[in-house]
Amino acid sequence: MGIKTILRKIKGMGLTTAFLKLIGYDAVFTCAVRQRASKEDIPETKSPFHVFGQSKEFWYADPLLYSFREKECIFMEAFDRKAGLGRIAFSERKENEWTTPKIIIKENFHLSYPMIFQYKQELYMMPETSTAEKVVLYHCIKFPWEWEKQQTFLDGRKIVDIVVKEIKENEIQFLGSECSKDNDLMTKFCRFSLKHKEGMFVASEETEFNRVQQYTWFSRCAGYPYSDLLPLQRSREGIYGYSIIMSDRNEVMESGNVIIKAEITPEDIQLSGKKPGKIIGIHTYTRTLGYEVIDVEYMEYNPSKWRDRLNKINRKG
Repeated sequence: MGIKTILRKIKGMGLTTAFLKLIGYDAVFTCAVRQRASKEDIPETKSPFHVFGQSKEFWYADPLLYSFREKECIFMEAFDRKAGLGRIAFSERKENEWTTPKIIIKENFHLSYPMIFQYKQELYMMPETSTAEKVVLYHCIKFPWEWEKQQTFLDGRKIVDIVVKEIKENEIQFLGSECSKDNDLMTKFCRFSLKHKEGMFVASEETEFNRVQQYTWFSRCAGYPYSDLLPLQRSREGIYGYSIIMSDRNEVMESGNVIIKAEITPEDIQLSGKKPGKIIGIHTYTRTLGYEVIDVEYMEYNPSKWRDRLNKINRKG
């Protein structure tokens, strides 16, 4: 990594965050939820989100709300601190509180952003699996805790944070993003489809749309589309998911153009419960009729950070 790149990252993070990382802090996430406080499409910023509890084993990110058959659930990434991999977990609203997240999908590669959709009365999940260089589809056997791997698609591709664009009779269209090889915080939109035929899905890319997309700091989905909005995450040099942009849904879906309707920054977020350290980023937002959920990024001290990194280098050597 060149000195210019290092200086750009320090500038993007800010001196305080850069210094904390140098002395052993890591950027980690937690989820926070609240009851819908407003009927407006743009989230209001006065009511606090209640912070989920963390554990020694996991921290939580990428929360996506999903309601089905009177069950209100938050599906999320549960990052296994020891393994260094994301798992898929869920929390259910029961007796006026959210249950402790339970792991439901575990692989030997990183899982996050558990996007769920319904097609012909069946539920499916398409989480982010970009480190495995493929898109993986899971089928729900029993909601919300039992899922089975059904198919994989687009081998060799690193597609992140997918949402459904449109569902047709025998086709599902998706919008995702691909990371730049030079800077994985910069992304560009991509579209692909699954066609349903004889009980199986066949993937195809929309090459005309994909060919004209450009890498930006904000071409990456941050939650399910709703109303006429699509939440996007904006990164900046050194910080993954600094803020959430509420963009014009149709413009992004059809052309990849981002028209900003509103932006939510860390300074806009109010928290209650066991508060983490200073928030340095937010990068997911979803809502149902009753609730809203976000994740927040903050700094947490890791006493073994540099020892673990040196051990990893020695093992590679």
